[in-house]
Amino acid sequence: MSERLRLVRLKDESGFTLVEMMVVLVIMGILAAIAIGGHINLRNNAREASVKANMHTLQIMVEEYCTAHDGNYAADTYTFTVESPRNFSNPFSGGNALGNYDSLTEGEVGYDHDTYGSGVYRIRGAGRGGTLLALTLTTGT
Repeated sequence: MSERLRLVRLKDESGFTLVEMMVVLVIMGILAAIAIGGHINLRNNAREASVKANMHTLQIMVEEYCTAHDGNYAADTYTFTVESPRNFSNPFSGGNALGNYDSLTEGEVGYDHDTYGSGVYRIRGAGRGGTLLALTLTTGT
C-alpha cells in the first residue's frame, strides 16, 4: 500500500508551481523589454542614415542645377522641390524632406549658399528630435 501512496504522491507533484511560472514570465518580460528598446534604436539609426542619404542626394541636385545653369547655384532649398526624386522623402514623417536651412525639423535637409559667387554652399540635415547630423558636404572645387 505504501507503494501505491508513493505513486499517487508523484502524480500530484508533477508540473510547475505558480512561483516557477511567475519567474519565467518575469524573465520573458525583461527580455522583451530589452529587445523592443534595441529595435526602437535601430529604427531611429536607420532613419538618421536615410537623412544622411537625403543630404547626399541634395548635394547631387545642387551640383546638377549648377551645371545646368552656367555655374550658378540655386537661391534656396525650395528651388529643388520640383526636381527632387520620388523617393526623396522625410524618413520620420513621410512628408517632404526639404526644409529651411536655418530652421530644420526632424528628418528635413536644407541648403544654403554664398551669394557672392564663391561657389561655397552648405547642406544640413536634422536627425531625431531636430538635432543636426554630423556630416560635412562641400563643393567639388
